Amino acid sequence: MGTAIANKLVGSGFEVTRWNRGGRLDSDSKARLAAALQGASVVVLSLYDGKACIEVSELAQPNLEPDALVLNTSTIAPSEAKRLDSFFTANKVIYVQAPVMGSVPAIDNGVATVILGGAPTAIDRARPIIATFSQAHIEFASAEDAAGAKLVSNHALAEALLAIRQALVVSGQLGLPMDRVLDVLELGPLAPMVKGKRARLESQNEFSAADATLAGLIKDLELAADVSPAAAAASLKLQALVRELKIDPNADIAELPRSAIK
Repeated sequence: MGTAIANKLVGSGFEVTRWNRGGRLDSDSKARLAAALQGASVVVLSLYDGKACIEVSELAQPNLEPDALVLNTSTIAPSEAKRLDSFFTANKVIYVQAPVMGSVPAIDNGVATVILGGAPTAIDRARPIIATFSQAHIEFASAEDAAGAKLVSNHALAEALLAIRQALVVSGQLGLPMDRVLDVLELGPLAPMVKGKRARLESQNEFSAADATLAGLIKDLELAADVSPAAAAASLKLQALVRELKIDPNADIAELPRSAIK
């Protein structure tokens, strides 16, 4: 996702210096990070989890310009977003939590939705950045709330995937043609998900890269379950199905409903 965002920024005329964490941080990657931050007025984070965000942020902060903006597009826990906001604010750096709703293709096409959390003046500075890869955004008063809202969105995503899979199980038991059932689902409440993933649902081929992985979704569901017992059921059911059906956790999220198609 970070590469896709960087490409959109470059295409919109922003001068971009890229840095890839590349797994474990060593002396070389730390030196490259410090060099990449020289003179940067905006830093966009796109990392796997909150632990990585905190680790990179603590290394980055001493190299940041006064009043630099840190825009964090990663999906992290509300407590982690609050910690990062406090950390950067204490060091006179502006922080906005900006998790993205939508996968890499949505960013490539400039149609993602971004959840922004922070002070109004900070969000004003973030808008031109997110406008390069999004068509809509929603604002919250704090980084913590924005992080929580993204977990709500991903919880709903998991429930939708489970619902599509169950619908396909039932349709198979009824002996209905899958393509016609997908036509029906495209007209109902699950329409956006079915339309967005239909090519992957219908194809029996492996895709070279996942738009969004089941492992990533499970990680986010576990974050939600940590703060809301109501979110635990979807997390447990999704993980149980992945194990039972022997689905590769690094596969695209469409593999969950597709596993119902015989």
